[in-house]
Amino acid sequence: MGENAQILQGKKVVVVDDSSEQRKLIAELYRSFGCHVVGEANDGVEALLQVEKKQPEIVSLDIIMPNMDGVECYRKLQKDHPQVKVLFVSCLIKNTEVRDILTNKLDPSILVPKPCEKEVLRKAVLGLYVEASSHNEETSAVL
Repeated sequence: MGENAQILQGKKVVVVDDSSEQRKLIAELYRSFGCHVVGEANDGVEALLQVEKKQPEIVSLDIIMPNMDGVECYRKLQKDHPQVKVLFVSCLIKNTEVRDILTNKLDPSILVPKPCEKEVLRKAVLGLYVEASSHNEETSAVL
């Protein structure tokens, strides 16, 4: 797993998907990386409540969900909880047309296709931290 694997140890995660089976599978992958799954939600509305209550560092979002979809939830998280890192885990990402639309609005590195492959998800989660830390180093070097 390399030295970056320790970055994920103990990170608090909320997994959001309207399929309980998918939530369990994705939560298990996060646990295998050493993350602590502190909550699960069925839709964006529940996700926002979980974020308020559990204060996670990472939120794993599906896109198509009842009540509030993942993109709307993401926008609210960016506005109200900008410190929370978000990954989209969705089968829609495999659709080239949808992926093109999403990549025009979202950073493509936060898009993970379902079914979720362990190594693809691990690299995406690590990317949230490795890119952020190298960006911070660049910023402090400029200052």
